[in-house]
Amino acid sequence: MSNYDKFKEKTQSFYQIFVNKYTKKGANITYLVVWNLILIFLVIGLIGASFAGGAGAGYFAALVKDEEVRSYEDMRKNIYNYEESTEMFFANDVYLGKYRADLVREEVDLENVSEHLINALVSTEDEYFFEHEGVVPKAIVRAIVQEVTNSANQTGEVP
Repeated sequence: MSNYDKFKEKTQSFYQIFVNKYTKKGANITYLVVWNLILIFLVIGLIGASFAGGAGAGYFAALVKDEEVRSYEDMRKNIYNYEESTEMFFANDVYLGKYRADLVREEVDLENVSEHLINALVSTEDEYFFEHEGVVPKAIVRAIVQEVTNSANQTGEVP
């Protein structure tokens, strides 16, 4: 018997394992079970995402339900309003009144702002500002958790 005949005989016996009706039936059952599990997880994920989206939309709607729709001019006026008043309190939270500061404020282009001021602001607000693309998922999740649980906000202030 030649090497080719021996190789052909072993290949045929190996091939018979995969064309066996029991092997085909087992593979078909495995395929159906895996496919059904994928479909179940897909449906559960879709239902979960729909529930989370609906809960988020409902929460947002509850926050803005009493808010009136503002005009473009009104929003622009409020954004560029540089007047500022401060409420003043004394010891034991005794209200003294409002103090209006007559500060002269002007809008300045970013090119005219000192590099030291920019670095000071970035270092106190977001030390990784120049490293990320503007959206930090960890910070967004933290803010959502703080908003939902009504916990204290994280600030750089000393209590």
